[in-house]
Amino acid sequence: MQLIIRAAGWFLIMTIYWAVDWLNFVQALKTGFLGALTILTLTAWTVRDGTESRFGKPLNGLTAFLFLGISGYHAFLRDVFGVAQDDMIVVEALFNTNGGEASEFISQNLWYLGKHVFVLVVAVSLYWLLLGWHSRTSRFKKAGGPAVTRRNSLAGRSGAITLTVLLAVVHLNPTMRKEDPLLYFPIRKAKWERSVEKTRVMQEKIVAALSTDRSLATMTYTGEGTRTVVFVLGESVTRHNWSLFGYPRLTNPELEALGDSLTRFDDVITTLGSTVGDIRLIMGPATREKPELYAASPDLLIMARSAGYKTFWITNHSTDMAGALSIIAGHADVTVNVNRGGSRGEGSYDEVALPELERALDDRAPRKLIILHLLQAHPAFYFRYPEPFALFNDADDEVARRLRSEGRSLRARKMRDFYDNAMLYVDHILRATIDLCAERQDQSIAWLYVPDHGEDVAHYSNFVGHNNRVPTMFEIPMLLWRSKAFPLGAQETVRLSERPYQTDILDHTLLGLMGIKGDYYDPQRDILSSEFVPVPRFAAGKPYP
Repeated sequence: MQLIIRAAGWFLIMTIYWAVDWLNFVQALKTGFLGALTILTLTAWTVRDGTESRFGKPLNGLTAFLFLGISGYHAFLRDVFGVAQDDMIVVEALFNTNGGEASEFISQNLWYLGKHVFVLVVAVSLYWLLLGWHSRTSRFKKAGGPAVTRRNSLAGRSGAITLTVLLAVVHLNPTMRKEDPLLYFPIRKAKWERSVEKTRVMQEKIVAALSTDRSLATMTYTGEGTRTVVFVLGESVTRHNWSLFGYPRLTNPELEALGDSLTRFDDVITTLGSTVGDIRLIMGPATREKPELYAASPDLLIMARSAGYKTFWITNHSTDMAGALSIIAGHADVTVNVNRGGSRGEGSYDEVALPELERALDDRAPRKLIILHLLQAHPAFYFRYPEPFALFNDADDEVARRLRSEGRSLRARKMRDFYDNAMLYVDHILRATIDLCAERQDQSIAWLYVPDHGEDVAHYSNFVGHNNRVPTMFEIPMLLWRSKAFPLGAQETVRLSERPYQTDILDHTLLGLMGIKGDYYDPQRDILSSEFVPVPRFAAGKPYP
């Protein structure tokens, strides 16, 4: 009876998680079944003749805590971010981080984490009370209640052995095995490490075989004279919070002042809504349909070097040096990490990258590709700008009044203010990078900006953060500036701004800007080309209008 009631109580808790839509049915069933089987097996070994051993209850409680903890983790991901635990976005973010980034994640999402920790504590407490109720029942029976004998209890040795064998057999199934909380993270980390190492090895082979790759050999510079392309790769920026795209707050005063010299693209989306995933697609032939090409094809840095460009990767992301993106960054002739702190929140504002950009612009190489990877609005937002840019804190303007009328919480409204402060600083830094290029107007320089993905900052609810269920996570700004000496394309600026585009094919536009043609370049995927043809677009795997 103890076995049955404990298992029933466990499944009841899993059912509650599923009922509030924090676990999907399959995940609740898998975790519930494996947890119940583990609890049954443990109870079968620790209960004899209706009496539980002194270690039985603590071990049972610990087992329940581990399974409830992993269920709480699943629930947090589904409730807050709308993703499953095995989503590539989650796996890459989890193992491609460091202590500083993790602390900022906790700071940004403290309310959501607190909610799920509270639910976890309640669930564990309920199960612990259930264990205590069994103990009182056992004492009652020992004092004179109906006896429970080995003969009528599943807790006998044969039952314990049977359950143990069944648990071992279930663990032979890889789908079930990886849901064991003791194996959950080690299995995924090992898989991620194998994937990164496999990619690294394949990329090294590509680099080593530059002279024998027939497709790469076709990538040649077709322009005239010198050329520099500056690609500014942003972070967590949605165009919905830019005044340049109609947002009521003046978040882009410096960019707006550039007028017609700045080409604005009004209908650009990203693909996956994750930093590593989207940059992999941006930086090479890999696309939404063929993401595997990332590991088997040369990226833009390799192509540019093959065509005679000197390449630079300047980053304010400390994770670029040790995580998955280090493979791409390592292909540059010059790789510089300007984030000197161990944490992203230690005052490493994006302005620290400007001297390195200036140094790269002054490099005497005739052709240069300079990639500038900035932090911009990576959560937590309030770490991303110095005090002089905190202009929207507690503002009483159109945006604030609209958020109040929509019933947004005080926390959500403050987060919107912090985010808009970050946008104001993003505007300042982007203008500074353009100004550095403009000081060299006699040089042929093109400057292109795009962020990896957007962000949801109380646009639809009180939620703030990465949210792959909403458009603001994918609808991003894209900007182009060219010096007077840079050769212009055949298309008018107005027509360019209206073209629908997705960043998984941005490599073709960058190759076009560099004047590199060959097998890896398709003018129909180059938004600046007269041969451009729009293609169906998808955001988080779903068709996008």
